[in-house]
Parts: sequence; structure tokens; C-alpha cells
Amino acid sequence: ESILLRPEVEMRELPTLALVVALAVRRALASLVVDDQARRICIKWPNDVVLVGGTLPQTNAPSIKNLYSKLAGISSEVHAGGICVGIGVNVEPPEGMEVDGKNAPAYLADLGFGFTCEREAAINAVGDAVLHEFEPLYRRWCDGGFAALSGEFAEHSMLEGRFVRMANQLGEVVCEGTVRGVDASGRLILRLEDGEAKAVARARCICFSELGATVHAVLGVVAAHVAACVAGDAIRSMRGPRRTPQHERPASGSPPSSFDFRLPSLSRGGRDKLFLLV
Repeated sequence: ESILLRPEVEMRELPTLALVVALAVRRALASLVVDDQARRICIKWPNDVVLVGGTLPQTNAPSIKNLYSKLAGISSEVHAGGICVGIGVNVEPPEGMEVDGKNAPAYLADLGFGFTCEREAAINAVGDAVLHEFEPLYRRWCDGGFAALSGEFAEHSMLEGRFVRMANQLGEVVCEGTVRGVDASGRLILRLEDGEAKAVARARCICFSELGATVHAVLGVVAAHVAACVAGDAIRSMRGPRRTPQHERPASGSPPSSFDFRLPSLSRGGRDKLFLLV
């Protein structure tokens, strides 16, 4: 799904939007499964939503990728004077085909979700849950930035407490330490050997797990001017807006940019795009 956003925020806040989306997706997926499975859903910095623990796909060589499989991915790019955020969630495995990629996939179906409804209904339920969780987080981020959300991000980060080495584009190590959360700019905070705290964003992160393996992540920076928020709650999609029931709509006193929508139905043969202007 693609969501077009026009946030009225400081430029320095834009790189953290993808982290906010990751928080929303993690919350949503966790809400759809039982508590024991929900605790396994984490965020791999900066914005992958992954499944840890349990029986996971193994590779031939020891690797931190043995510690997780990927449930969802998030991308963002400048589009039409705003930021287009793409969200992809693995709901059910595809039928009759192998899935290739650098990360082993995990599916909500692996966690017991979706067996009581049709495939399309399950996908729609996931979309509704993501949008339901995204709205309050997005508003908090627009009002006060990422600082208020950094604690929750750290709480569900699979890198928290792990030793990492940060390298530049040439592969040269620039610092190393233990991950101790993220700061208000979405940067990893490392506790160095001498006790100093250092925030790192643009370097490559090489994370050494208990198995001595590595993982790479880069916090991308959106370099674009974002226009002011668009007034109104108009939703445009390829199928047209589908309104929420009256009892789920915001109170009449809500701001004019209130969310009031559902995802368009998804078919097995393809996906519709939803463009949301806020």
C-alpha cells in the first residue's frame, strides 16, 4: 500500500517518518495475534518489522539472519510534493511459488492469524489495523517530533543491547559499542567502551550477535522540501474512498485533517494504491 503524506514538520524530522511507520506496523501486527506471538514481533533498525525467536529459517553459516525473519518492510520517497510511504506486510504465503530474497520471510499466518476468514478479508483486516495504529502516532509525530516515540522504538528494537560496529562507505570502522536506544533524530545511540554515548545515523551498522554474525542497516535521509498540510480529509484511491461506519468516525470537533477511511479491497492478482493527503 502507498500513502501520500504532506506533513508540516521541520526538515530535520523527515528522516524519522519511516521509523514512525515501523512503530505503527509493529503495533498493528501485534494486535492481530496472541500475546506470546506479539512479543516476538520487533523492529530491526531502521524500519523493518521482523519476527524473532521460535523456530526460524536457518542458513548454512552462522548469521544474525538466523535470529529473525521479515514480516514487513517500509519504503519512502518524494512524490507529488509530499512523501509517499510504501508498506508491505507478509500476510499469507503465496501459493505455488518460491519466495527469494536476502531475508527469510515470515507470515502472519505463521502466527495463527487469518485462518478464520478468507484471504482478502485477512488482508483488509491487516490494512485497517495498520491505518488505525498509524493515525495517533502520525499526529504525535507531527505535533512533537520523534522524541516522544523513541522510547517505544527502543523497547521493541531487536538491536537493543547488542554490540555493533559502525563503518563508513569504505568499510572502515568509525566506532563501536552497545546499542542503547535511538535519539530524537532516529539515530542509534551507542554506549562506547569508555562509557561515552554516541549517536550514529549515516554509517553502516555491523551488528555482532551472540553468534558473531553481522547485519547491515542504513538510516536513509529524505532530502526534500515538504509542502504544508492539505486541509480536509479527502481520500483518493483507484477505487474511490470507502468511508468508515458512523460509530468509528472522529468527533465533530476533530481537526480538518482527520483520518476517516479504510483501505480499498485487495485482490490476489494485484494491489490498489491508496493516496492519502493529510
